Amino acid sequence: MPIKTALCATLALVSLAYSLAYSEPIDLLRMPQNGLQPQTAVDAQGRLHLIYFKGEPRAGDVFYTRIDSGETEFSNPLRVNSTAHSAIAIGTVRGPHLALGVNGRPHVSWMDAGEGHKGMLYTRLDSSGTRFEEQRNLTQFALGLDGGGSVAADELGHVWVSWHAGQDGEKTRRIWVARSDDEGAHFAAEERANPLEHGACGCCGMRTFGHDGILYVLYRSASEIVHRDMTLLAGADIAHMSQQKIHPWELSSCPMSTSYLSADPNGALLAWETERQVYYAHRNGPVWSQL
Repeated sequence: MPIKTALCATLALVSLAYSLAYSEPIDLLRMPQNGLQPQTAVDAQGRLHLIYFKGEPRAGDVFYTRIDSGETEFSNPLRVNSTAHSAIAIGTVRGPHLALGVNGRPHVSWMDAGEGHKGMLYTRLDSSGTRFEEQRNLTQFALGLDGGGSVAADELGHVWVSWHAGQDGEKTRRIWVARSDDEGAHFAAEERANPLEHGACGCCGMRTFGHDGILYVLYRSASEIVHRDMTLLAGADIAHMSQQKIHPWELSSCPMSTSYLSADPNGALLAWETERQVYYAHRNGPVWSQL
């Protein structure tokens, strides 16, 4: 099936990596309303789901639309956030995030646009499929958000909303995850996910992916400020995730880089930036492939 992706550099590079690996064609689609920072996902029926940001970067709105397989026009956009202007898209890494759960149900999370950015907000498409539920702030105590967060979901009904936070510098920033086992109806309080104290690069993006109850988290650490390595967390139990260095980078400042995680026929596809180069790899493969 051809890969459909919004017209966005990061997603296009990831799709290009997949296309090179599996010789799949790519369809490029222009977003509605001149939206910013798109996120896409394709469900089992080949339907493309799209969210995007619109408005002032410091206080705007998130919209959702979809397009069925074989169609050429997007559906009428729905506003995702129930409180107007409660999302931000400053820089390249702080926009909203999308994941598909049971029966392709969309789940969306984004950073609060309020003063101090005091939490990760979340909502899901309601059972009627015509509107999004009232937004909720899932952050109970892990404050100090900066580089945004991510959301993951699987067909077993698990939903994970993740972010990195800390108020004492990058060396002590940590990865936090709030988990739901009932399709996002209820969430437990956030738990620390990184077992080793390697910090987190404050303005860099992170991505998550969920499959069969296993959560994968790809982020850039900031050990001793200069060791800004791409790092992968994986596991079913948030408090006991494995932690693996994927790609080292010695750098004394935050590069505001992005990353990506997705399913592929061999498990999971990872993509990230290091030293002006985009890399991709398979979770269960020993060899890195380079664009």
